[in-house]
Amino acid sequence: DTRHTGAALMLAREARRRGLPVSVDAEKDRKTAAMDELLDLATIIFSNQDQLRAYLDRRTQDNEAKPNELHLSSPLPPVTVIGEYASEELEYVHALIKAADLLHVFQYWLGEGQLRKELVLTRGSSGSFHVKCVSSHVQIIDEANGDYVSEKNEMKVIVETNQRLAMVRQYLVFSKDIGNGNIIWTQVENLYRIFFVGILRNVKVVDTTGAGDAFIGGHILVSTVCPQKDESSSLACKFASWVAGKKLEGPGARVTLPSSHDVNNLLGSDLSTIAESLDELITSILF
Repeated sequence: DTRHTGAALMLAREARRRGLPVSVDAEKDRKTAAMDELLDLATIIFSNQDQLRAYLDRRTQDNEAKPNELHLSSPLPPVTVIGEYASEELEYVHALIKAADLLHVFQYWLGEGQLRKELVLTRGSSGSFHVKCVSSHVQIIDEANGDYVSEKNEMKVIVETNQRLAMVRQYLVFSKDIGNGNIIWTQVENLYRIFFVGILRNVKVVDTTGAGDAFIGGHILVSTVCPQKDESSSLACKFASWVAGKKLEGPGARVTLPSSHDVNNLLGSDLSTIAESLDELITSILF
């Protein structure tokens, strides 16, 4: 985590040097250069969605204050939602859009090196999102050469409810004044995949201490052992919700943490059986 940011940064640098993934629990904005570098190095970030939004808003202000920086022509463009949803469902659709935009901010300031970054955003009793950019296309347009650019920014959202999956397609245009009245436009098309899962059903909350750490531990475990990366993203979030939910049912941070024996008895002994059990135990999100 970021409590001892200097030590965490040293480990992250060494891990990336060795080609190893880096996970960071961004539970608090330390407002330091070390914190910023640590999150830049991270391949997967765990954070509360509102907390990460506040961090990125602060960092955006810091970056835009620098001379000759790119500026977003629209921080969050108009949204087109594919499909019909009730009003309470639309709240979740727009939450998915904002989740994709968080990952976009990393890409915007830090470039292609952030394309592989993933976000796991916890939302309390509303479950969690796993956000990943699956494709990105960038085109530089120079008006001085007679090229034309449309200034229409937009996001399109398609929610595949049967798979607890959303695809968010984002079209954005950036402008940069390079002097002498010349402007260079950058046109970007990103496609984000977001798995969304709920929480463990019928939890009797005794103590919330350590629930966040339990969630992260469960997620990392499945991400490590699951051979299929695309499948592991959804399964990891569901297993993490189950581990965190079991922890909530006892005092302290460790008393009710499930053991491997508990996993075998309550969920199953192989990944396919575990996945089927979790589908029944973890709530859906409105859709």
